[in-house]
Amino acid sequence: MFRRIGLLALGALAVTTGIALTTQILLRVDLLASTGQSLGTIGRLTVYLMPGMISVAMPFAVLIGILQTMRTMNQDSELVVLEASGTSVTKRARPALVIGVMGTVICLIMSVWMEPLAALKIRELLGKASSDLLATAVQSGSFKQVDKGLFIQIAEKLPNGAFGGIFVSDSRDPANQFTYIAKTGSIVAQGGRNLLVINDGQIQRKNNANGNVAFIKFATYSLDAGTFSGPNSFFLWARDRPTSYLMNPDINDSEFQQYPERITRELHRRFSDPLYSCVLALLAVYATVNASSHRQGATAALTLAAILGFSVRTVGFVLAGNTGLSWASVITVYAFPVAIICVFAWLLATGRRLQFLEKTVITAIDNFQKILPRIRRERPAP
Repeated sequence: MFRRIGLLALGALAVTTGIALTTQILLRVDLLASTGQSLGTIGRLTVYLMPGMISVAMPFAVLIGILQTMRTMNQDSELVVLEASGTSVTKRARPALVIGVMGTVICLIMSVWMEPLAALKIRELLGKASSDLLATAVQSGSFKQVDKGLFIQIAEKLPNGAFGGIFVSDSRDPANQFTYIAKTGSIVAQGGRNLLVINDGQIQRKNNANGNVAFIKFATYSLDAGTFSGPNSFFLWARDRPTSYLMNPDINDSEFQQYPERITRELHRRFSDPLYSCVLALLAVYATVNASSHRQGATAALTLAAILGFSVRTVGFVLAGNTGLSWASVITVYAFPVAIICVFAWLLATGRRLQFLEKTVITAIDNFQKILPRIRRERPAP
């Protein structure tokens, strides 16, 4: 049973992670293609994206693996045989719960250690591609999208190797929109990174809340050529920081000073998200560990497990997104999955059932089966 659940969970993990990776790569394919990046660069990007995608997909893969295994065992009457032989619920549930614990440990390693390292590598890789985009922008003279909400245009390349007619539009910050316009500029290597030093221009800052616009003229200004994240800095977001840093952040960190809740949110997300592999494993076991003598009951059990699993994980995402606003939100992000584990572990150990939920699901399935023939009859012929 352990082997069957593990193999199905690995298969589900491979499929879901592959879909998520494809989506993430497609979001960045324009930048990589427009700068002529090699297949090796795309391959490295894929590897760096994997820890984050695995962390998200693991709980659902565990859920799918357990549900599919239990469904097959019920159809083949294996659960009936186990119950008839006197095998306790605890023994029947143990392999699935072990898989859930293993998923939690893997997610914890990914989230706390590997994901921050990979996020930093992604920033460096995309930063290099963004720097290469300057040459492409010069050749075409048209607008080039560096990132979502970030565009650049360079009119010409001057005889001395500098750039002429520089325009940068940055609307990535929800609070403010920045527009940089400069007559000339050049790439300057400094501190292991490339800076776009622009000369004789102005910055237009628009406050998105009230629409106020401020203009700042400058003789010389520096932007990171890789990320255009700000003057003379390679800005690291909370998700790029090591977990050790989030636990003891630098009080002079600009992000910590302006948005301390982001540091708190990211820290507790890394430790709370892995719990959901155990949560979804327990929900799947609770719904399907007992044999069902008729097809409707088996379908209802699978449906109930899927609804509970996706609902609980959705609530978890919402709670993690609001962590850091108060100490209550920090406590809640851990209390919610722990409470689910305690409640359903107690229900499983005592043999109690949530009859009202099961009856609701069965009624919904019955109603759907009744109206399905009517829908098919009323559907217009092609």
